[in-house]
Amino acid sequence: MRHVPSKRVRIEVLMDDGSTLVMTSKDLSDRTKLTKFFDLAELMGGGSPPFDDTQEHDGGATTLYDQVERLVRSRYLGQWFDFVQVREAFEMEFGFVPRDTTIATYLQRLSGRGILRRRGRRGSYRYKLQIDPLTLPSG
Repeated sequence: MRHVPSKRVRIEVLMDDGSTLVMTSKDLSDRTKLTKFFDLAELMGGGSPPFDDTQEHDGGATTLYDQVERLVRSRYLGQWFDFVQVREAFEMEFGFVPRDTTIATYLQRLSGRGILRRRGRRGSYRYKLQIDPLTLPSG
């Protein structure tokens, strides 16, 4: 029997101050670890954003992630869109723009959770809302 070396994945995030945050893992099947790593990277990203992660909207508090998801679900059903479109729509809808890395992270999470389909290459990803046939109205 031949020994197959285990694959190792190394993720490096260049911080705003020039430092590097590194994660190395043999197992990326646990999305919780990845989420925690990227949350940590976002928190360490260089100062605090000009807004709180929880915003008042429609009479209740929602997270930025919830706002991005709601925006995508309401505006982009059945069509491909990109990061720039989401950023512009977010500003029109909510009156401010989160950091680019925050929007990109949330789009990636939506893709990882199967809510969005992603295609293209880094820096030019396009996204499309995945339609669950069980949630479509029957007619």
